[in-house]
Amino acid sequence: MCLFTLIYFLTYKIGCSRNRKQSLEEIAQEAMQQIHSSNYLATLKELGKTEIMLVGVAFDGKEVGCVME
Repeated sequence: MCLFTLIYFLTYKIGCSRNRKQSLEEIAQEAMQQIHSSNYLATLKELGKTEIMLVGVAFDGKEVGCVME
């Protein structure tokens, strides 16, 4: 029996401050779109996992942007 019911699904992207034309939040949103376009979520749902926290993170040095669903 598993005591942990919440699954965290994390995708991260690394931004480059020299050429960055997007905000870190926009880059983190791209990470979130990547999660949604993958088949991993469908597989988890087929296995009966319904409590899934999606996290998209973007890093650039010490700066970070994050979006969650």
